[in-house]
Amino acid sequence: MKHFLATCLLSCILVFGMSAQTTPKFGNIDMAQLFRLMPESKAVEDELAQIQLSYDNEIQKMGEDYQIKVSDFVAVQQTLDPNIAEARAQEIEQLQQRIQQFREKAAKSLREQREAKTAPIIERVSQAIQTVGDKYGYTYIFDLKQAGIMYFSPEQCDDVFPLVKAELGF
Repeated sequence: MKHFLATCLLSCILVFGMSAQTTPKFGNIDMAQLFRLMPESKAVEDELAQIQLSYDNEIQKMGEDYQIKVSDFVAVQQTLDPNIAEARAQEIEQLQQRIQQFREKAAKSLREQREAKTAPIIERVSQAIQTVGDKYGYTYIFDLKQAGIMYFSPEQCDDVFPLVKAELGF
């Protein structure tokens, strides 16, 4: 009898405990779309485009110099002393290596600048999402464009894009 009462008591506790729990509330957002709408993002993209253009112009200039040196060398190669020809060939090879190194440095610099300039924007968006989550009682808010979300039910998951957009003030 004691065992039966204990089982009944445990069952009641579990039933009432489960009914007291709230159902998780899910939300989703398209962070990429939100990021594109932010005025700060446009300014960053414009600034990065200018930097990219300056790198592209410099690489083009270096490439033109390289082509001129190669053309000049090919034109006179047969008439040069072998030591001079070897020195010029090494000079051309070194120029080619410098161009490649500059391309790599430019790409790295552009990546680093993008990360540095977008970090405050991403932080602001993240804070707004957290505020919306707390304010509206969301358990989870997912970015649908990130890898890992294979399925979601729009009927069971709220689009928080308008709420976050309002939280950001636009």
